[in-house]
Amino acid sequence: MEFFADETGKIVFNNEELMNRRIRSTAFIPLLAAVIFLGACGMGPTEPVGLPVELTREDLDLVRAVADQKKQWAAWHSKGTRLVKEQSYLEALYCFNQAVKAWPKNIKNEPAPADTYLQKAYLFLKMEQPRLAIRYFKKFEHDKPGNNLSAAGIREAQAMMKVKKK
Repeated sequence: MEFFADETGKIVFNNEELMNRRIRSTAFIPLLAAVIFLGACGMGPTEPVGLPVELTREDLDLVRAVADQKKQWAAWHSKGTRLVKEQSYLEALYCFNQAVKAWPKNIKNEPAPADTYLQKAYLFLKMEQPRLAIRYFKKFEHDKPGNNLSAAGIREAQAMMKVKKK
């Protein structure tokens, strides 16, 4: 069962009209809380999956120079990055999830899409979800050990959690 938040923060189930609209950062905070609550109760996913979008011919043209085995990943990753800049966070999250799924399994020395993990971590910070941000900063750190970006991001997420407790 799919569910989303309308502009008032009310949870709406299986509403295709709502899927076609963009929900900005202030409207989806109640949705995130509901998704995380339902996940903790065993009734839903433990992290939001985002609003579905599709790759366009333009998205694929932007990654023309990327090796064939990484084209799908690069197109989803690139579109997600663009959507973050437009503050379309749920759509960007969907793209990053698709990018992780599209990552080729047979690339030597690159077993995971570390760049996508980093983008998801920063996206979760923007969405005020510090625990999820930490999860993805740690995944990034696992694939890129010693990188200062993950340590700084984790500190920022921990500071956000301390502020929320007050």
